[in-house]
Amino acid sequence: MAIEPQLLGSQRDEFDVPPQVAYFNTANLSPLTHRVREAGERALERRTRPWTIEAEDWFTDVERLRGLFGRLLGADADGVALVPATSYGFAAAARNLELGPGDRILVLAAEYPSGIYTWRAAARGSGAAIVTVERERGQAWVEAILAALDERVAVVSVPNVHWTDGALVDLGPIADRARALGCRLVVDASQSAGAMALDLARLRPDYLISVGYKWLLGPFAVSYLFVAPEHREGEPLEQNWILRAGPEDFARLIDYRDDYQAGARRFDMGQRSSFQLVPMAIAALEQLLAWRVPRIAATLAELNSGLAERLRGIGLEPLPAADRGPHMLGVVLPPAARDRAPAALAAADCYAAVRGDSLRISPTSTTLSPRSNGSPPRSPPRSRADQSSAPQCVQARAAASSAGPSASPARAASQPRLAIPATSVPMNASPAPIVETTSTSGGRDSASQAPRISAPCPASVTTASSAPIAARRSAAARGSFTPAIAIASSRLARTRNEPSISSRAASAARRGSPPQRFGLMLGSKHTRAPRSSASSRARRVTSRSAGVASVVEP
Repeated sequence: MAIEPQLLGSQRDEFDVPPQVAYFNTANLSPLTHRVREAGERALERRTRPWTIEAEDWFTDVERLRGLFGRLLGADADGVALVPATSYGFAAAARNLELGPGDRILVLAAEYPSGIYTWRAAARGSGAAIVTVERERGQAWVEAILAALDERVAVVSVPNVHWTDGALVDLGPIADRARALGCRLVVDASQSAGAMALDLARLRPDYLISVGYKWLLGPFAVSYLFVAPEHREGEPLEQNWILRAGPEDFARLIDYRDDYQAGARRFDMGQRSSFQLVPMAIAALEQLLAWRVPRIAATLAELNSGLAERLRGIGLEPLPAADRGPHMLGVVLPPAARDRAPAALAAADCYAAVRGDSLRISPTSTTLSPRSNGSPPRSPPRSRADQSSAPQCVQARAAASSAGPSASPARAASQPRLAIPATSVPMNASPAPIVETTSTSGGRDSASQAPRISAPCPASVTTASSAPIAARRSAAARGSFTPAIAIASSRLARTRNEPSISSRAASAARRGSPPQRFGLMLGSKHTRAPRSSASSRARRVTSRSAGVASVVEP
């Protein structure tokens, strides 16, 4: 009987995120932990004194980082190469996979561009064709992929979750079919490594690629490429000195050699030692290993389950839990709302992203209670002068909290304890956001009223100060915290001349009105996603069970 992973305690104090900020955009760029930032500061200080950097330092931290990523994946360190970006990893894979006329490269519709551009270039150079798989409404990606995967496919290039909405791509059955057909499997794990457990022993991918600045909580320009044993004698993209055998002996570098270092090291990028960035990446992976990926995934799943329930309650349709990764939540938006959604959320200090036709919600390390890990708060309390410039809702909540609890114990006890992201908002025993109905204009009838979710602001507010990080980490914060999230829905405006709720909310926020009283114009729950254009439907092979696959010949 499988044992459920224990949820993480509060990790918010590990990040330098102000308490009024609700950050749900890790799929774009993760916040850095204090430890990662401190590692970078120490590394930069060391870099200013190059005489303290010895010959062995060009290799030791790099090998340590290689081993940490291998541990995170359950892979051997010899199979890990350090690369600058996903495009670099894809290019290395494409260079070393044989393709020819008649071969097919299977990719997903609306997939991240770096891989698509790489495979298009490979197809042009080899005479292969690109097969783009789309899924029908309500269909799982794995079903659509398996229906299009046949003996003509030479390379299957897929993620673990779709980057636009977190839709799950079950890699196990895909890997099994690919091996049975003799296909090569390339996995883009940029949106899953660090937040989902990956069973490399089961998947046995030919190549796996991940950036380091999303769910791996690291800096830019340090990414990772796993290379299966049968490909480790391949041709690297670069020919630099540190990839060759025996680079540790600087005095003999002019004794040029044709042989490479062992394993996947031949695929490492130039300047891989990056004395400023590698220590940051090490600190990030060590933190993830301490938290443990199954715990991270379980906690994020708990959080997103609560968010999905709230979204359904206001008429939206997030992906079902079985169809999405544990760490991401996608909600299809009508076209009219897509451009306005990020700005309306940002006006309330809530940060998410729109990718494709979906609002993508992607928190990071989460918590069920604000101080369950016993770690001290990291930010000092605001002074009175600081509080005077805080948003009005913050001042109002601070005044209310000083007078006593705003909710009865019975009501507070009746509310579920939802997981809230460490880098977004911790929770106390305050009730869940209250759904209230407010008129969209003073004289309208009830048919034009829009339900909104109003979330209380922090009872006391702390902020990042100019004090040193060590001082901020040891300072004691006061008060309790409640969610600063405010996601609301409304019907589409009946006329074009009627101002949108999101526009009014942004205007109110600019005037200093409470950011928890904003509305996001998301449209009717019956709004359908737009159909694809006629040009994109050309030359598709359609099956009721297989979804849609389009083949682009070179």
